[in-house]
Amino acid sequence: MASDSRVAYAYESVTRVGWIGASRTTDFPSVVGRLVAAILLSSALAGCAGTPRVRDLDADQSSRLATMQIFPAGAEVARAHVAIGYVEGVSCRRNLADTTPPAENAAMQSLRVKAAEQRADAVINVACEYAKKDPRNDCWDAVVCGGDAIRWK
Repeated sequence: MASDSRVAYAYESVTRVGWIGASRTTDFPSVVGRLVAAILLSSALAGCAGTPRVRDLDADQSSRLATMQIFPAGAEVARAHVAIGYVEGVSCRRNLADTTPPAENAAMQSLRVKAAEQRADAVINVACEYAKKDPRNDCWDAVVCGGDAIRWK
């Protein structure tokens, strides 16, 4: 008998705290719904985070973007320069319902903006490739252009 009263007391204590009971089970679907919504929202925002925007550039970066030179892979660059780092631009189809294919000119514009963000004067060794199902950029189809950002000496 004494053990039955202890079990009843323990059960009553647990339900009062909210570990077990109707109040927790009815909240479960709304908690899951909120969690799913948060995951979807963060995924959508993460997909947009890598897209550079011209309006976010300062005056110096905008000036560099306007005069940015692009040199394809294998092209000789006669002017003295210093390497800044590798930059990459992406044009992406993130949604299967989107009928607009990724475009090389959009990927090149993204490449130019990213180079301008690093205060580059030009991008050398530029090459573009088409990628099917590019999980790194969260794309179903993508055109990825990359090269070495440089600054003139």
